[in-house]
Amino acid sequence: MMEVYGRQIKQLEDWGLVTMTPHNLEVTYPKGWYYSDNVSKMFYTKDNYGLPQPAVGDTKILQYLVPASPER
Repeated sequence: MMEVYGRQIKQLEDWGLVTMTPHNLEVTYPKGWYYSDNVSKMFYTKDNYGLPQPAVGDTKILQYLVPASPER
C-alpha cells in the first residue's frame, strides 16, 4: 500500500485520521470515523475525485456495478 498510496497515507496519519500497522490501515476513533468519507476520498482516482457521493436511497449507482460470476 505504501508504494502506491504512501503520500495519501502519510497525510492522513499527519491529520490523525488513520494509523498504519504491519497488516492494516486503521481509521482512528473517533476523529477518523467522523471524517471517514474524507479518508476514503483520498484514494479516489483523479477522474472520480470531484464526483458527488450517491445518497443512501439512490439506487442509480447499481446500474454500473458488474454482477459477480456464479463461481464466486
